[in-house]
Formats: sequence, C-alpha cells, structure tokens
Amino acid sequence: MPVKGAKTELFAKWLSGTLAVTDEGLSTGRRFFLNSVTGTDAGGYGSSPDRPVATLDYAVGLCTANKGDIIYVMPNHAESEVEDASIATLDVAGIYVIGQGSGADRATFSLEHINATITIGALNVTVRNIVVVSGIAACVAGFTLTTGVSCNFTLDNCVIKDGGTDVLELITGVAVATNVDNILVTGNEFLTVEGGAVTSAITFAGTHDNSRILNNYMNGDFATAAIVGSVGAGTRCLIQGNQIKVKDGEPGIELKADTTGIISHNNIDSTGAVVASGAIVAADCAWFENYCVNLDGETGGLTGAASTG
Repeated sequence: MPVKGAKTELFAKWLSGTLAVTDEGLSTGRRFFLNSVTGTDAGGYGSSPDRPVATLDYAVGLCTANKGDIIYVMPNHAESEVEDASIATLDVAGIYVIGQGSGADRATFSLEHINATITIGALNVTVRNIVVVSGIAACVAGFTLTTGVSCNFTLDNCVIKDGGTDVLELITGVAVATNVDNILVTGNEFLTVEGGAVTSAITFAGTHDNSRILNNYMNGDFATAAIVGSVGAGTRCLIQGNQIKVKDGEPGIELKADTTGIISHNNIDSTGAVVASGAIVAADCAWFENYCVNLDGETGGLTGAASTG
C-alpha cells in the first residue's frame, strides 16, 4: 500500500496549456525541449517534447540563471551555422544542455564558417552527449570558453570532430581562454583524419586553475599536441586516463614548464617520438604511469624519468 505523501522524483505542472510530467531527480529547475525537426522558436513552445523549440540559442533564452534549468536536445536534432557567429552562446549561468539518443541519433551541430563555434558565456554550464562537427576548412574551434565567465564548465560524453576529410579541419576542439578555471572535460571523443591544419584537441590560451581532463579519447593528426597549455601556467591540473594519438613525433601533452599538477595513466601513440622525454612535456607536474608507443606493433614504454630517493 503506497505511503500517503510519499516523495517522488516525478513532478507535473501545466505549461502553456500542456500538462508536463518531468523527472526532477537531477535538478529542480525548469525543463525545456529542443528539436529542429518539429520545433518552433516562438512563445508557448519549449516546455513540452510535443511543442519543442527549434534552436539552442532560443532555448537558452528561456532559461533562468542559477536555477538548474535543463535543455533536453532531442534525438536527430540538427543545427548549422554558416555566418561568422556562434551557433549558440550559452550565456545563462548554471544550465545543462543534455543530448538525448545515442550513436547517429545524437544531436549534431555543424560549423560551416571558420569562426562558427559554440560559445560558453556564463559560469557553471554543463554540456553532455552532443556531436559538434566542422563542415568547412580550418574551422577555428568547436567550443570557445571566454575569459573569466566560462569557469566551472563541464563537457561530458560529447563528440568533437572534423568533417571526415583533411579539407574540413577542426583546428582545435576546445579553445580555453586565459583565467578560465575549474573546467572538467571527461569521457569525450576528439577525432580528426590525417592531414590538414589540425592543432589540438584542447588548447589553454593562458593561465588556468584546477583543470581536469579525464578519460577522453583523442585520436587525431594533432600537430602541436592533443592537450596544449604552453603559453600560461596552470595550477592543480589533473590529466588522467586519456587515450591519445597525435601527429608523428609530436607530444601527447605539452604544458608550460611551471604548470603544476598530476599527469596520470595516459597512453600516447606518437610514431617516432622519444618515449622517455618526448611524449609529455610538463616539467613541474608529477607523472604516474604514462606510456608511449613510438612504433606500430609495439607495446608502450613508460615515459618520464623515474623518481629516486
């Protein structure tokens, strides 16, 4: 027999004439629904999966800062940007953008101008389970994190890739401006084919603190390194559990010499690299069991000098 007044994660309310039943187990904020196939960017839309909005930027505009609002990006949603602009600017603090579906059904955001990008313009934003793809030569960045206001950003279980040829390059997957702290990049795929002007999966443009890059798959022709932070020093970094393939002879991780933190259990494939010293460049970090393969068909060798004492 049910207990009178028992707590449930399901919550129902009338929104724009529609009774919406939502799962509030993750957040007590409002839910909005996004679908380019059936959606309309107009008043009265967005609060129900039967009446979604059509674009991410419009959905962001429906959110309220710091309430934990969630935008559900429905399966097979597709957007593209052909102008010199952000395909969407996530400038409301504390929101979640969560893609639904898996594999080819995941939402896809196509960047069709060299400066098209998804801009993170507020604190505490989370993006999960979407695909971002370059559709033009030398697209600058999949995600752009702006100075100061992009702190506490989480990128989780997304795919960031080029258009499948060396003339549809995505130069950098995530471009992090200086003074962007406390970011978490976890469980993502960064993919490029060989050739073209590809620089990195993640680039830090300057100083940063408590950056965590965990358990990502980075397989590309990255000509600088997969993870680059050679301009400004980072503090308290954690780079752990990443599987990395880079351009022949290049390091998998390259950080400014006075960057501090832990680099742990990463595997790097860089044909021709010097295993002991060339796979990771990070003089002031602590290294734990990182391996590099520098010749096809061989097992990885431990990279870095062993501590003594």
